[in-house]
Amino acid sequence: MESRYKVVEIVDEKNIIIDYGSEDEANVGQEVRIIEKGKNVIDPDTQESLGELYLVKDEIEIVTVYPKFSVCSKIVKKKKDLLNPLSSFLVVQHEKVELKVDIDSSTNRKLKTSNAIKIGDIVVIL
Repeated sequence: MESRYKVVEIVDEKNIIIDYGSEDEANVGQEVRIIEKGKNVIDPDTQESLGELYLVKDEIEIVTVYPKFSVCSKIVKKKKDLLNPLSSFLVVQHEKVELKVDIDSSTNRKLKTSNAIKIGDIVVIL
């Protein structure tokens, strides 16, 4: 799996920028997957390389598109009853939630995890 797109900036804990924009046919609402290349998987019998095992860091959504890049966020959709639990008046709310990003690339806050999104991570268009 080769991709020419990557994370180019971590804006804050809820927004990242990828180098995939309207010139590449990016659209608001489009989902992308952030991955990190893994180690090669070798067939023990033939010693043949079966490819790389990728670590999926997150699946996020494009929220704003520019010609050469897009801003992405993790969007959680929640159903909320406007009146009461027995009511049929449901509203779907969209809420941005924090991403696991490498904060050292962005602000002075620390976030150390093995799957933190960082600049240069590969972006796969879903």
